[in-house]
Amino acid sequence: MSKIIRMQKFQNIFFDVLNDVLENQIIQLLIKNNRLSQKQIAAKTGRFIASAQRAIQKLSEQGKIVREGGKRFGHWEVK
Repeated sequence: MSKIIRMQKFQNIFFDVLNDVLENQIIQLLIKNNRLSQKQIAAKTGRFIASAQRAIQKLSEQGKIVREGGKRFGHWEVK
């Protein structure tokens, strides 16, 4: 196996772990306060808003979180 392939596999594993950590952080934040906005979640996790949005989208697609109500007055439900 070449060095490049091993490096790519390592990077994939590394980024998967980072994404899992972010998703767990988001779930913990939403358990504490289910009215946080995506911008607030990004600030509390220390990530860019786009990273938080991708993680939130993934969690929504997996059915782990659901947005109840509208953008302004809604809240998150952790399943």
